[in-house]
Amino acid sequence: MPAGALASPRHWFVDPIDGTKDFIRGSDGFSVMIGLVEAGRPVLGVVHQPTIGRTFFTTPDGAMMELESGRTRLVVSTVRDAASARLVASASHRSSDIDRVKVTLGISDEHNIGSVGVKLSLIAMGVRDLYINPQPKTKAWDTCAPEAILVAAGGRLTDLFGAPIDYTGPLNHPRGLVASNGLVHDDVIAKIAPLFAALRS
Repeated sequence: MPAGALASPRHWFVDPIDGTKDFIRGSDGFSVMIGLVEAGRPVLGVVHQPTIGRTFFTTPDGAMMELESGRTRLVVSTVRDAASARLVASASHRSSDIDRVKVTLGISDEHNIGSVGVKLSLIAMGVRDLYINPQPKTKAWDTCAPEAILVAAGGRLTDLFGAPIDYTGPLNHPRGLVASNGLVHDDVIAKIAPLFAALRS
C-alpha cells in the first residue's frame, strides 16, 4: 500500500485469496474479499466463496448472503452464555491458546475453517457465535470486509481486550481478535483477557 494511503479518509482493502491453505487443499474454506474503510471504520464488505457460489455482503438494509437459490438476510444468533457459544477457529494456524480459551470459557463446540472472512460470516449467519485469534499475524485486509458484514448483522469485532480494530495504523492486528454475536462479547473479553495480558502493551 502506498505511503500515507491509510491516512486517507476512504480506502479499499482487497484480499484475493483468504485462507490460502484451504485453497491449496481444494476445500471450500477460502474466499475472495473486498472491503471499504471510511473515517477509519469498515462500511462495506463482500466475502465470496467461489467453490460453492456463496457471497456475503453488506447493503444499506443490512448484511445479506446470496446463493444460486436466492438471497437471505443475515442475523447473528441469540446465544448469551459464553459456555454455550459455538466456536469457529483456524484450520491451518490453530494454536494451543485456543485450548486454554475453551477451558476458560467452558466451550466444547468447535468448527475449523481457513478464511477469516468465512469465519466472521458464519457468525453473521448465526450458525457460529464466537471466533478468537490471539495471534498477531492477521492483517487489515483479512478483517475489513467481514467486519462490515458482521456488524451489519448485529455482531462485534474487537481485539482481545475489547478495543476496536484500528484501520488507520499498522496493517497487522498485534493484540489479536475476538469476533462474536455481540451478546457474549463482554463476558468473553472479561474472562480471556487475563490469559493474554502480555499482549496488552
